[in-house]
Amino acid sequence: MRRIGLGVCITGLALGLAFACGDDDNGNPDVGDTDGETAGGCTRTDECPHGMVCESGVCELRLPTLVETGADMTCLGNNPRPDPLGTTVTATMYVEDFEDEYLVEGVTLELFFDNVVDETPDQTVGPTNASGEATGATGLPARGVIAYRATGGTSPTTGAAQRTTIEYDVEIPDADGGRVRALSISDSTYRLIPTILGITPDASHAIIAGAFEDCATDEVEGIVARLLNASGADCHVLDPRECYSRYFVDEFPSRIDNQPHSSPDGLYAIAQVPPGDWTMEVRGRLTAATTEYPYDLLGEKTVHAIADAIVIVDVNPLAEPAD
Repeated sequence: MRRIGLGVCITGLALGLAFACGDDDNGNPDVGDTDGETAGGCTRTDECPHGMVCESGVCELRLPTLVETGADMTCLGNNPRPDPLGTTVTATMYVEDFEDEYLVEGVTLELFFDNVVDETPDQTVGPTNASGEATGATGLPARGVIAYRATGGTSPTTGAAQRTTIEYDVEIPDADGGRVRALSISDSTYRLIPTILGITPDASHAIIAGAFEDCATDEVEGIVARLLNASGADCHVLDPRECYSRYFVDEFPSRIDNQPHSSPDGLYAIAQVPPGDWTMEVRGRLTAATTEYPYDLLGEKTVHAIADAIVIVDVNPLAEPAD
């Protein structure tokens, strides 16, 4: 995942200038009730379908087509990952801070070889040493992908704690002796992300963040992200105080009124996510023929969110045609 740039925002917040970093919707978006995602009357953009903004009480479409933004979607529906080699490898895991890239000591990594984070890891390595390394990761699927859950650790500069971080689709080398990077988010960055997005941090919820790339592995402008439960219901519609989708400009969080879809950096974040299993959907308008929400399905992934943690999920174009 591309790193979310927060340095300028940290400075602004320290000076009491939260508005300079995208303080959202004249305050916290969890103030006041909404009636979910309606295409009609509105008082705030969070009441509108994704990709629309509230203008003079009406939800207006702002989502460009992917033809307009130049995204390469030629592999959509035919984009399988390379097959794992069917063998296993041994690698060295190392942990970097999500934002500042320093190596993190004291992190324990739970590894999930099936790329699904649950309560039973396939292997646990660490804690990491002073060089941020945890040796002895064995049985990894060569040329496959895994998920991990990183817990513990402290910042070498401040001594502050690192937060639980989950990441999916971590690529494994073809042969023994490779290095595999994992990320760990600091407590200060974790608390700052929802604050910049204009949302009061809530330890009972998670944050999901990631990026969408096209078939040429370029970041895609003009996508929206949402979470669905097992019944196919939209999390934000179920409870308009949860699952706020937000987007970025030049890797900095932006107001939803100004940026109701991904910018050229392809980044998205969903804050206030209840713990549990969700389906992350990335949608967009392939052509001008698509005018109605929920638009065209571009990618999806099953995500397990846990309270008080950040989950990193990069979604790719669909490997098979959408149903």
